[in-house]
Amino acid sequence: MPVLMSFHGSGRNADDYRDYWVSMSDEHKFIVLAPKFDSTNWTIATEYITGNVFSDYDDPSENNYNNQNEWTYSIIDNLFDYVIEDISGNQLSYIGWGHSAGAQFLHRFVMYLPNSKLNTAICSNAGWYLVPENGYRFPYGLDDSQISNQKLESAFSKKLFIHLGKNDINPNSSGLRRNATVDTQQGKNRYVRGKYFFETSLDVADDFGYDFNWEKYEVIGVGHESQKMANEALKFVLQSSLSKIDISISKTVDIYPIPINSNYINILKKNLTTLDITVYDFSGKEIYQTCTNENSLFIPNIVAGVYFMKIESALFSVTKKFSKK
Repeated sequence: MPVLMSFHGSGRNADDYRDYWVSMSDEHKFIVLAPKFDSTNWTIATEYITGNVFSDYDDPSENNYNNQNEWTYSIIDNLFDYVIEDISGNQLSYIGWGHSAGAQFLHRFVMYLPNSKLNTAICSNAGWYLVPENGYRFPYGLDDSQISNQKLESAFSKKLFIHLGKNDINPNSSGLRRNATVDTQQGKNRYVRGKYFFETSLDVADDFGYDFNWEKYEVIGVGHESQKMANEALKFVLQSSLSKIDISISKTVDIYPIPINSNYINILKKNLTTLDITVYDFSGKEIYQTCTNENSLFIPNIVAGVYFMKIESALFSVTKKFSKK
């Protein structure tokens, strides 16, 4: 099963951040881990959302730049390894989702440890960002951040979704940091700050000629609502799911043509016979299921749009994305 880590907000309600995903994980078969960074051991700003990279995040310098093994971010791969060993699993990577303060933690985690075992980050409604631009000091910009160009290039190559509720526009929202620096740089609400983060990052990557693997998605009709954002993030979890046992086996299965023009899609399956097929729409809703040994599949009742096809055998499970014109 794929593994999803769910990172809580400033309320430290990790049990809720686990429960947001229970029904979805039961249906789609993935594991949910929800680490809790409690108030006794982890201050919210220094040791959680800015990762204890600096002992004084408001005055960063080489003198208070902590060793990597002291960073909160360094815990996450170790936690993943511990769980996988404990369940005798063979998963090599995990997906991360965070909302609000959890999204702040997660996007900085990608920027400071881009070579971690995290394979996809989904950052929903962060309050403020470490924007990859000069002219602003950490924690708002790259000045004094100790992030090298090489590390930034690696971070841009990671799959990261900036996931924004279009109604998350209250400038007086509880817990939203407001000061002259962040207001001037990023804007006065979470929605405009997320757009600024993405657009500035895209411009920087383009200026340096770096590959850019980040995407922005805006959710209509949703504000600072963690359960609704988790529901909307499911599509990215399905898209990022890895095979259960052997990725090389899953590469023997493919679908074509993409996009399809009719309700038929062809299945290329080398050395395989019967497959279990489940088709989901872009929101993650199951729309069709079958077991087949045919090389062509008719999918009833689909209209133009984007879909995911989960293909399973006794050896593996892989999700393919396709579209219909």
